[in-house]
Amino acid sequence: MKEDELSIVLNQIMKNQEESLELQKRQLAIFKEQVERSKNQIEESLSLQKEAVNRQRKLVRFIIPFILFLVVIAILLILVSSI
Repeated sequence: MKEDELSIVLNQIMKNQEESLELQKRQLAIFKEQVERSKNQIEESLSLQKEAVNRQRKLVRFIIPFILFLVVIAILLILVSSI
């Protein structure tokens, strides 16, 4: 009788361990998917940030000379109007 009870308990322990292992495997798979998704989002974010910085650089390269040109024109207009 004791051996039967012990055998039942041991079988239940083994079953619980197998179920726990299976659950851990599923959780690991979910975790790996989340990590991969996060990596992809980070890569996309970095790519978009680099693109935004490049666009800003191009804009600044155009705007600064244009502003300087407008300042020179304004100064010339002030000088011409004071003559």
